[in-house]
Amino acid sequence: MSDQSVAKERRVVPVGQGPLGFIVHFDFKPGWEEERTRQGYVDFIETMRQEPTFVSFFRLEDWANPNRVVLYETWNCSKEYFLEIEMKRPYREVYERILPSLVATPREMQMDWRLVRSQSQPLEPALDKREKFGFFVHFDVKPGKEREFRNVLDPLLDTMSTETRFVNYFLLQHENDLSRFVIYETWLGTAEEFQAVEMLRPYRQKYEAAVAGVLAKPREVERNWKLLYAADRGSCFSDSE
Repeated sequence: MSDQSVAKERRVVPVGQGPLGFIVHFDFKPGWEEERTRQGYVDFIETMRQEPTFVSFFRLEDWANPNRVVLYETWNCSKEYFLEIEMKRPYREVYERILPSLVATPREMQMDWRLVRSQSQPLEPALDKREKFGFFVHFDVKPGKEREFRNVLDPLLDTMSTETRFVNYFLLQHENDLSRFVIYETWLGTAEEFQAVEMLRPYRQKYEAAVAGVLAKPREVERNWKLLYAADRGSCFSDSE
């Protein structure tokens, strides 16, 4: 990011009151991209961006297996509203009809999350062609240790968001189990570069030493995702542009 870039204002909201954040995993059949073209698959992201409750959208592909795709989305509404209103928009009909024929297994929709904190750098068209990757970190915190966990995590988020490779993060908390959290992050470069540079920062070493003590089990990290497309209400990025 250029020196003139200024991170978007950090969002911190009470759990249960924040926007809906959800993750969707797809395991597509080989040749699905050609098949979706033949069947008239509709890519409705540009239409979806115009909806009043839309906040952001990220499409990622497994580095090792391009048939594995994951979406992360944020919507400023309840899960019930999204399912009853957004999922039934007319522009989704073709997509929903064709999708079952393209996937090897039914998509996995993780929708019981609310956004409690986020920060993003503005998308800059001149830099959007640079390689980006995204990853998810899942946390199971010891019961009653949620505040202690945030006291460990939040300083890390504040500091890492000033790094030049940082693009964004979204911290989610489970609606029905407040001891469960997940972070989605986007960074410039590759996962290997992140491991070699960001993970060796002194403040990360301090965080790594502290966070294990508040977790009920080791973190689950999904780190092998290449960012293909990202959009918010004001701008978008595509690796095909």
